[in-house]
Amino acid sequence: MTATLIGIAGVPCAGKTTLCMRLEEKPGITCLRMEDFYKGNELIPLYRNFRNYDSPLSIDFEALGRTIKSLKRGESVDVPVYSKDSAGAVGIRKITAAGIIIVEGFLLFVKKEIRDLFDVRIFMDVDQETQLMRKKGRNAGLDSNLEYYNKVLVPMSKKHVVPTKKYADYILDGTKTIDELTTELIDILSDLNCYSKSIS
Repeated sequence: MTATLIGIAGVPCAGKTTLCMRLEEKPGITCLRMEDFYKGNELIPLYRNFRNYDSPLSIDFEALGRTIKSLKRGESVDVPVYSKDSAGAVGIRKITAAGIIIVEGFLLFVKKEIRDLFDVRIFMDVDQETQLMRKKGRNAGLDSNLEYYNKVLVPMSKKHVVPTKKYADYILDGTKTIDELTTELIDILSDLNCYSKSIS
């Protein structure tokens, strides 16, 4: 069975990771996080006196692409587990291929060679007020740093993430509840006739 590859991009704090964690509980679905492919901390570029984790230069897209292609071929892969607290990998996670492979990450559609791998491209969006509220609700590392949010995340998002919305096949409203978003995405996959195939 050929896997269906779903890419979920969108602005930071839109709920991409939470949605993927919920979807991964469903049979026939496996998930991959772009954030696990951050480069080493010393390779993260500087911007306004911060390590710029919101720059495309911070992601090892070559390794991400190789991993996606391996999963699509039905191969199991070992991927690093990235920790924002440690600013680096803290372990290895084995991911087993499935009928539906979901890859999530805010910069996912920036590189043509990556976005062209996906059968379906989804963009999750939220307004800046909701984004800021969620950012304030986090309490780890850069997630709690509002100076980083204002000086780095917001301008980087406007420059690199928001323009990629045009590549999406579907746009989801990240202000909806996780249950609503899960139902909406499963409905999309069912309409495309790939969800039922993945669990058969």
